[in-house]
Amino acid sequence: MNEWQQVIQTALIGTDKQTISTNDMDENLLPAITAITSNTGIDKEEQFLQIATLIHQYTFCGTEPIVKTNSSLPICEAETQAYCSSNATNVLKEILYEDSSCLLTMWLQLCASKQQIIPPILLPNLFEKAVQQTNLRQYIACYGKRGKWLSQFNTEWQFETSASHEELWQRGDANERKTVLQQLRTTNATQAREWLQATWPQENTASNQSLLEAFATNISDADVPWLESLTNEKSSQVNEDVLKLLQQIPSATIVQQYTRFLQQSLLLKKENTMFGLSFKQVLEIAVPNDIARQMKQLGLENLSNKKEFTDNEWMVFQLLENVPPKALEQHLQLQPQNIIYLLQKEATTKKFILAIVAAIVRFSSKDWAIAMMQFSDVFYLDILPLLPMQQQEFYSKQFFKGNEQSIIHYATKRDVEWSLELTQLILHYAASNTYYYKSFYYQHIHLIPTEALNVLDSCTPTEGNESNCWNTVKTYIQKLLTLKQQTIQSF
Repeated sequence: MNEWQQVIQTALIGTDKQTISTNDMDENLLPAITAITSNTGIDKEEQFLQIATLIHQYTFCGTEPIVKTNSSLPICEAETQAYCSSNATNVLKEILYEDSSCLLTMWLQLCASKQQIIPPILLPNLFEKAVQQTNLRQYIACYGKRGKWLSQFNTEWQFETSASHEELWQRGDANERKTVLQQLRTTNATQAREWLQATWPQENTASNQSLLEAFATNISDADVPWLESLTNEKSSQVNEDVLKLLQQIPSATIVQQYTRFLQQSLLLKKENTMFGLSFKQVLEIAVPNDIARQMKQLGLENLSNKKEFTDNEWMVFQLLENVPPKALEQHLQLQPQNIIYLLQKEATTKKFILAIVAAIVRFSSKDWAIAMMQFSDVFYLDILPLLPMQQQEFYSKQFFKGNEQSIIHYATKRDVEWSLELTQLILHYAASNTYYYKSFYYQHIHLIPTEALNVLDSCTPTEGNESNCWNTVKTYIQKLLTLKQQTIQSF
């Protein structure tokens, strides 16, 4: 039967150029088609649609369903855990409708903590979400026995039987292998290193660079011997990446070399005051000539292209960036606050503070971060994440004005909710930059406390032309916060 082919061809060519021919048409269709074509009350397009509908229904009306013999489906086991409450179910439906991954993760975390399971009607939606968002698969226990039974009908839903970390490492694509390595570095750094060592000779340059990026997670002294064995890799790009990793580890040979060079180049001396009745401590830079010749071999510059630094000062600046602050503390036999004070009091040494800040961040020196915040004349944003949470809050609020975007950026990296006071500052600033922060709330609603519902009306744009857009966004924030509040309350 070629009737349906005629329908397709006519649809492609157009009814102005072709009409459905009744030649070779099944005789059972002819009376109905004749009745349609002889109806002068409708145009040829309507005639075509009616004929197409007729042929489609006729084609499938006699089709028999496929019969599969010897098919037996196992019966799902009875659930042993309680279903979540109807309130929690209704909230989950709303979260799925809003497509908020943050709130969905929160809902599943609470459900898992209460050892409850999801109603069967929502399982297909949750499975599809987990196909796209692999971080949701860890909550497979919330799917219950019904979820396990249902997953057998779709291979993409079989998370429990999905490839193990080792299988993904051996046979996965580039992204899967990188993800596995990064995850394993947080739980078993030694095994992750051993896996990468075993496959390293077979990896290409691009793969090596990508995997080294993941390997940087939880970097430690134990990684030094292997990383140092890679310093003569053929690829200069890989060599640079290896060097960057070694520069973060105090026990690495290259960092030890930096430390020795700094000790030779930066000296603490005592000078008499004007009347010779007392003395003051000063830092003196005296870079030996043999150090200058070796700087390039160590990945550093021995010549300054900056007006504020002499060549010797520039070498010391780079050494300070790459030496753990604790080593500087031991070399000068001074407390962090005394070193900071010493650097700040002279114009010639004050410019080295930035190098100390870079070292604090590189080596995650939390005690130095606290000292720098307390005793420095300048607020250095880069060390904010190293401070205790209480101090992060204090300095974020104190220095928010003028540093809004940077402080918001660091605030989004936290694992805990913001204080209501900081939230108000952030929302007020975001309200005046509505278009820039349009998707901000969707991504970070888990960090905004539900108490912000009471202060949203006070967060208004400074410019009147932002008001209409902000009112729309504010309604959306209220919706997300209400769902967050309901999620917490429903468990």
